[in-house]
Amino acid sequence: MLHANVAILESNEQFAQELKQFFAENTDLNVCGVSDDGIAGVDMIQNTNPDVILLSLILKGIDGFTVLDKLRESGKKYSVIVMGNFANEEIVSTAMSKGAKYYLIKPFAPEVAAARIRYETAKVHRFRKTDT
Repeated sequence: MLHANVAILESNEQFAQELKQFFAENTDLNVCGVSDDGIAGVDMIQNTNPDVILLSLILKGIDGFTVLDKLRESGKKYSVIVMGNFANEEIVSTAMSKGAKYYLIKPFAPEVAAARIRYETAKVHRFRKTDT
């Protein structure tokens, strides 16, 4: 079984804790950090190097789109799953063009996020195997 280190950037503390608690109950998912602030979140990501990032578009400091820009500027590739409140095609398209791998519309069950994290982790693992 593959293990995934997950960073959560979410402004809703209750939802962030719900995700964290659910992931803690699954031995293959480890939360390496939680932040409600985009600036602090970027620092956390660079320090913890998560396998997958759950990123809300609405954050303190800087928004999720700006976080995506900063992650791209870092030169490192990240698997980012954006979480948004809107099913607006322009918002989804912008998130994807800035490097998001997937877009989840809130509200969603933690099981949905876990399944997507596992998928992204497996995809990255397969890519690394064929890349070596």
